[in-house]
Amino acid sequence: MYNKILLPVDGSKNSEKAIKHATTLAIDEEAEIVILYVVDHRSLTSLPENALEDKELADYEKQGEVVTQCVVDQINGIIKETSPDKTIKTEKLIVEGNPANIIIKAIEKKDIDVVVIANSGKNFVDRFLIGSVTERIIRCSTVPIVVIPTKSE
Repeated sequence: MYNKILLPVDGSKNSEKAIKHATTLAIDEEAEIVILYVVDHRSLTSLPENALEDKELADYEKQGEVVTQCVVDQINGIIKETSPDKTIKTEKLIVEGNPANIIIKAIEKKDIDVVVIANSGKNFVDRFLIGSVTERIIRCSTVPIVVIPTKSE
């Protein structure tokens, strides 16, 4: 039923819960996981114009590489522990922009069948604004969305 699972991550504790769900689904469906880390350009635009140089953007990209590789390692650990005879193909994407827009575009461009996303990651304000990234994706998506609540196990 599902061939490609989009897994947006931000390095938060709740993202780790989404990783477990996405991996379990990928094992059951023999699906590929596309790991997406978005460098939120809103945080970049709040900096003074001369504060952001190419070096700093490269640091954001390096952070994205660290986070996405950590996710791959977690996926491989879950597979080794639960289904050692299985292998799951993964793809890492690190993109700069508005998270909701990037996720919606990735659904179309990567031919995604389902999205597994953690609700309310790092951004404390988003916990109070239901008009957050997750809600926008739910409203705009053309594929099923699995939302992992903050208090899930």
